[in-house]
Amino acid sequence: MLTIQTDDNGFKIAELSAVGGGRVVISNYGKEYVIDIGSVSSVNPNGLGGNDWIRSVSDIKRHVRDIESTRWLSAEEKQSCIEFLNSIAN
Repeated sequence: MLTIQTDDNGFKIAELSAVGGGRVVISNYGKEYVIDIGSVSSVNPNGLGGNDWIRSVSDIKRHVRDIESTRWLSAEEKQSCIEFLNSIAN
């Protein structure tokens, strides 16, 4: 289940603990940020993963494709992450 919170800096943070193991964290810094507007961090059930910046609104499509191709997330978990990613562009 995806939970969305606001951190101490006012950034929206979506966290998903996958049913099959693993975790995805998506940060939304806001479209007005000059360098990066967010980040995506994921760790699969085996502990392998990484972090990648969301550089611009147009970069969100690449992150959506990455989530869609993830094998260890269920269809519902993927959809939740994709909806949050797309909300960053709005």
